[in-house]
Amino acid sequence: MQITNITEILTFTEQVAAQAGQLVKQISERGSLIINQKSKGDLVTEADLASENLIIKAIKDLFPEHSFLSEETNPSADKLGNNLWIIDPIDGTTNFSRQIPLCGVSIAYALNKEVLVGVVYNPFSNEMFSAAKGRGAFLNGKQIRPTEVNKLENAIVAVGTSSPTKRRQFNESITRQIFNILKETQDVRRLGAAAIDLCMVACGRLDGFYEPILCPWDVAAAKLIAKEAGASCGFLKESPLNNLGEDISCHEIIAAAPGIYEELRQLLLR
Repeated sequence: MQITNITEILTFTEQVAAQAGQLVKQISERGSLIINQKSKGDLVTEADLASENLIIKAIKDLFPEHSFLSEETNPSADKLGNNLWIIDPIDGTTNFSRQIPLCGVSIAYALNKEVLVGVVYNPFSNEMFSAAKGRGAFLNGKQIRPTEVNKLENAIVAVGTSSPTKRRQFNESITRQIFNILKETQDVRRLGAAAIDLCMVACGRLDGFYEPILCPWDVAAAKLIAKEAGASCGFLKESPLNNLGEDISCHEIIAAAPGIYEELRQLLLR
């Protein structure tokens, strides 16, 4: 099989995400899940590792020269090639470990540090979110768009609080920001999977999402999906990026329907 264009890469990525997602679901249904703790509150399960192995093998078989940036296989920056796959084998591992069906396989393809393809697949809801740069965003093949809400008081906004290790440096600001969102919006949600949050903004189930620090595998695919759907995405202040570039660096994210994006950003800055 020879793949020569972005459309074919997108189709291939969807197929691999579906295979990995079904494997994750099968492991979940089997029961007796093996769970290890990488650090306080940061889990890895046998399903994470099995999913990642499947994804990387499928990509290596087709693109042996490509490189990988993944939650469980995180190479140093100097080993990242121009053709890069950014993988979260299960985004929302804690949800998965508790049989909460808000989680998904996330795969992005980047060329020269820019994400061109993004796929997020939730095998428990059988929902495939996908996008290729400049071609719109889709849910199970149907084009999606964010809501047209234009007042923060009518908005449902999700927040992420990051892992306990990352959270320590943001405890006070997160508490303040969540309190402000609760006061100024219709309501707040905490779903526990950034990729799912972003996809829900993309398809209009949520009006906005904020998390203070995320790694590229958390959001690379879903951020492209949100942008291609028409959502606004950005930062609170000047982007705190390193020389890897925006799409493959760890940083905060705000994503929202265009009608409330700036109002939400200003609220978070208070």
